[in-house]
Amino acid sequence: ISTPMLREGAAIGAIVVRRNEVRPFSERQIALLSTFADQAAIALDNVRLFTETQERNAELAIINSVGEAMARKLDVDTVVGIVGDRVQEIFRAEVVMIGLVDEAAGVMQVPYLHKEGDRFKAQPIPLGTGMVAHVMDAREPAVFGTYEDQFQAGAVAVEAEGTEHLPYESWMGVPIIVGDRVIGAVAVQNMVMHAFQENDVRLLSTLGANMGVAIENARLFDEATRLLEETEERNAELAIINSVQEGLVAKLDQQAIYDLVGNKIRDIFDAQVVMIFSYDLEREWVESQYMWEKGERHDIGGGPLRGMKRHLVETKKPLLFNEDMDATREAFGMQTLAGEASKSGLWVPLIVGGQVTGDVSIQNVDREHAFDEADVRLLTTLASSMSVALENARLFDETTQRNAELAIINSVQDGLASKLNVDAIVELVGEKVREFLQAQDMTIALYDRKTGLISIPYVLEYGKRWPKAGSYAHGPGAGLSSEVIATGVPLVINTDFEARALALGSSQNLGAPEGELVKSYLGVPITSDQGAIGVLGVFGRAENAFRDSDVKLLSTLASSMGVALENARLFDETTQRAAELAIINSVGEGLASQLDFQAIIDLVGDKVREVFKADTTYIGLYERETNIVSLPYYVERGHRHQITPGPPGKTFLGRMLQTREPVLFGTMADQLADPSGTVMLPSPGAQVDLNETFLGVPIVVGDKTIGGVSVQRYEQHAYDEGDQRLLATIAANMGVALENARLFDETNRLLAETEQRAAELAIINSVGEGLASKLDFQAIIDLVGDKVREIFKADTTYIGLYDSDTNQVFTPYYVERGHRHQFPPVRLPKNF
Repeated sequence: ISTPMLREGAAIGAIVVRRNEVRPFSERQIALLSTFADQAAIALDNVRLFTETQERNAELAIINSVGEAMARKLDVDTVVGIVGDRVQEIFRAEVVMIGLVDEAAGVMQVPYLHKEGDRFKAQPIPLGTGMVAHVMDAREPAVFGTYEDQFQAGAVAVEAEGTEHLPYESWMGVPIIVGDRVIGAVAVQNMVMHAFQENDVRLLSTLGANMGVAIENARLFDEATRLLEETEERNAELAIINSVQEGLVAKLDQQAIYDLVGNKIRDIFDAQVVMIFSYDLEREWVESQYMWEKGERHDIGGGPLRGMKRHLVETKKPLLFNEDMDATREAFGMQTLAGEASKSGLWVPLIVGGQVTGDVSIQNVDREHAFDEADVRLLTTLASSMSVALENARLFDETTQRNAELAIINSVQDGLASKLNVDAIVELVGEKVREFLQAQDMTIALYDRKTGLISIPYVLEYGKRWPKAGSYAHGPGAGLSSEVIATGVPLVINTDFEARALALGSSQNLGAPEGELVKSYLGVPITSDQGAIGVLGVFGRAENAFRDSDVKLLSTLASSMGVALENARLFDETTQRAAELAIINSVGEGLASQLDFQAIIDLVGDKVREVFKADTTYIGLYERETNIVSLPYYVERGHRHQITPGPPGKTFLGRMLQTREPVLFGTMADQLADPSGTVMLPSPGAQVDLNETFLGVPIVVGDKTIGGVSVQRYEQHAYDEGDQRLLATIAANMGVALENARLFDETNRLLAETEQRAAELAIINSVGEGLASKLDFQAIIDLVGDKVREIFKADTTYIGLYDSDTNQVFTPYYVERGHRHQFPPVRLPKNF
């Protein structure tokens, strides 16, 4: 037996045992030897890690000393000097170079260059050149052992005053990384070839990382100082903003808000002209709300939305012009509305909810460059505060109106809360709308998505109820109600009603007396999760009878009605579901005590036959590995049949296995016309073409489909979606029960295997205990070799170790027939 000793996926040796017998070793002995090899490899690796740990402690002492020195400095040059001197001392390098990226100049500055005992001032290096560029682009360290290797990698000399470039053989460099940015690099050079090893790279990388953190801290310190100065400037601005906001808090009149902000702006800014406009985006119109120039108030009215104001609407960003205003006025088509032409100006949009609702501008007619970025920031903040105040004023007006509407809505909702009958809900809403809107003509239509019919259980005409409304029903198509149901949005007709109604297929005014014609209409959809389920419609005998507030009110009432109708539907479904759950619970109780496959199948099959009154019932189970379907339960006309297993083929059971979806057909014609499957696996001599209704559901366990259940009836359309839901739930419970039975069998099998493994583990533990105390290579190898000879009764046992650096195999343990032998190392072929 030969088994490798592995460490991190690589072979570091092998253990070999031999016996002068034919097939003396079992599979379990082979597995046991592999375990010994794994334990030996771990013990050898522990020795290696112990040695590496001692090396790492020395490195950490260096790193900590450098870190402590840098932690006290907040100046970049000082940090660079500390690291450079320490690197030169640690690595005894002839050259130490630290470079930092200067993105503005497009070069790498070299704040530290130490060559052969002296520090020099170095010239900048163009970005993207030399080996440093290679290190920074790769974001990884690089090491070169000879000057020739450096030259091939694109080495360039770092020019410094008072020194000349020498061919240093060894070169090592690491990037300096802060966050996701490479900000520089550290490089060291030595005259000796191959002077730097992996531990040198690791140590220099850590020092470079620590320096990156220290440099970033110094930068943040400078940034904090700058922000402190800006904060003082912002405090003055905030004092102004707060004074404006305090005044706005008490204002709920829009013109008072315009005046307060406009007057404050005149006091703050160096501007002779202050203007505030409001926008009507639907009409594309602007209106002047505040215009003041050189101490005089002007009323300049309104005009179309164009030029600079349209630009503000499109960009939603301020515009600042400090010179050449004549060109600006020409570009935007601006005119001087009053007084003198300005020489500089600032325009800021008023924004509410992502839309531009106006603008505020300040202009100076005396000089150019009157405004700067601080003015832009301050005016933008004031504009934002004014926008909020104007929106609050508008909402206050709306709230007053909405309170009246909410009183109506609440009274309707209070009534609906106690209704769980469709007719009662329709009656309540109809009478409430009639009362509050003083409607003389209105309808409530309900749409049944299953039948595709629209019924109108509530009709009010000329102030009187139409008693035959409940019996009227038609399919969706022409008419006002059909249009609202199709679009799912309110329909408002305030003018030209007759032409628009006829265009939609309505004959509302046919036969009506001249003085009683309908001239306006408002219809809103009654919606549920499925979409529009009805229409609440009101007619008017005059044009422009309905406003936006009427649309909102009627839409809210329709929404509440939709919820109430949905609750009534759910109540009916809940009653039906209670009966279904009783069936499911009885099946579940039976399944809970079964751990035998056939008993589970028989229990479910018999219950399904009883509940669904099925003429044919089958349960099919699918074996994925063999692609075979068995039918352990097939009952037709009260007789049980044995069906030969076979592939699912192009059958409805095969379709369920593939799609994981139920199958429901109401007629045999539908079954024969469906291309995805054929009539299911009949019993010998059965007249399966009489089973008009077919219902099948898959049995799903986890992410696998393991079979299917089907019930069939001779009559057409015997089952519906409720039956499908019930059968699917029963199938799911059966799937769980079958999986539990399988897991029970699997648990018993694993228990037997566990007992066998316990004996093997006792042997493995005895070896592991011996290895745990060993930190000497030969002692570990001897212990494993002797134990393997004893357990396997081997005639020959050897352990080989592979050295990847020399490509040689050593044999520190070789025992044959009780005698130990020594062998020289063996070199493996080059391409081994």
